[in-house]
Amino acid sequence: MAKRQKPTQACKQLTPRQALFVKSLASGGTITQAARNAGYSGKNLAQSGHQVLKTIQSKMPEVMDEAGLGARELIEKYLVPLLHATTTKFFSYKGRITDWVTVPDNRTRLMAVDMVLRLWGAYAPNQPSSASDFGVRVVFEDPPRSLRPVTENSPPLCLPAPKDR
Repeated sequence: MAKRQKPTQACKQLTPRQALFVKSLASGGTITQAARNAGYSGKNLAQSGHQVLKTIQSKMPEVMDEAGLGARELIEKYLVPLLHATTTKFFSYKGRITDWVTVPDNRTRLMAVDMVLRLWGAYAPNQPSSASDFGVRVVFEDPPRSLRPVTENSPPLCLPAPKDR
């Protein structure tokens, strides 16, 4: 029987079961299927899978740093080149390429900017519980109304004329 780790102890490596869970999830399975394939048991496989996923996410920064994929390396090696991405357009006539031109790849650049904004946390969260920290709160105040009932034959409400200064 495997020895259980203390909850406060940070584990930098994924356990074999967690690694199998990640492989199963990456191959297109659902969280429930990945938990079942990794050998987790119980009535609530979806909940077990969710807990495993949260544990793995908490370990990910350390695992990425060990693999040489820290934040700085990812930005310098992969993200910055995406901001300068180009694509080549080819033109053909009767089945033969007649010309080509290199143009900015705006879709890739847009996705790179979106990644940067997500990393910075620039988007409002999807969860309603934490959405109250973002945005603008609008409060409508209803002005007091006259308590006089309005009928068809009642005279119009007259306001006093402004006084001259």
